[in-house]
Amino acid sequence: MAVAFLQSPDEDDYKKLTRVMQYLHTTKDLTLTLEPGKHPNWWVDSSYMVNPDMHSQSGIVMSLGKGTTYSTSCKQKLNTKSSMEVELVAIDDVMGQILWTHHYEDECL
Repeated sequence: MAVAFLQSPDEDDYKKLTRVMQYLHTTKDLTLTLEPGKHPNWWVDSSYMVNPDMHSQSGIVMSLGKGTTYSTSCKQKLNTKSSMEVELVAIDDVMGQILWTHHYEDECL
């Protein structure tokens, strides 16, 4: 998704970039706080047909206690017919990582 916007940014994209840069500048003295937790928490979401080629986008976040330990946003590899299918594709894409972290957690305890 980002590549498409980098090739032809518009005025709205520059405004968003300016807001991000201003936020980073004003919060540069904030510290990142991570605290351990017992179990990982996963959030998976998706947006239906948001890319120029009509592919959907998945967003995945894992936290372990306080703070995000893993996050990604990726364009889905196939087109779907509904927003419900998009959610299922997103879950399927991340299920291996979710199962691995639960398996790893069981082995460590």
